[in-house]
Amino acid sequence: RMRLYVLVSLQNNIEKLIIGGADVYKPKVAIIGCGNFGRLHSNTIKKLDNFEILAYADINRDAAEYCCKQYSAKYYCEDYRRVLDDKDIDAVFVCTTHDSHYTIGIDAIAAGKHVFMEKPLALTPAHCDSIKKAIEGTGLKFMVGHKMRLQPKIKKVKAEVKWPMIIVARMMDNRWPD
Repeated sequence: RMRLYVLVSLQNNIEKLIIGGADVYKPKVAIIGCGNFGRLHSNTIKKLDNFEILAYADINRDAAEYCCKQYSAKYYCEDYRRVLDDKDIDAVFVCTTHDSHYTIGIDAIAAGKHVFMEKPLALTPAHCDSIKKAIEGTGLKFMVGHKMRLQPKIKKVKAEVKWPMIIVARMMDNRWPD
């Protein structure tokens, strides 16, 4: 349910920027990273009927090809920059390894794409600040997917603890199916 809420929120924000007149526009997205989270988001997107998955990118060609066929995308590639260069793609879902988030995020912003990025945003505070500065004033939407931020207890902590803050916490979750 959290993923559906987050995706609907992202979709609504993208539609506000893209829709002209009464025509309903389905944002076209690409999934970068075809592992567990890439497939998880693909399953959720397919349930919504408000997006069109146009492409998959993964350094593992077999994984990208599998997702492309499984979710009826138009194409797949091994280099994520191809989907960033695609003028038909409105937004990208970054579901790659943590060490690639910063580079892909900066490149996606530079390419004018809306971004949904799996956590973490980046591996260093300096990289997080760079992404924040890169997105400012662009009109693009950039969202980090962290399901816990929508939990009532986390919202309460956030309301009580003012910015700036650093909180070190540990979350326990059941193992997700492969």
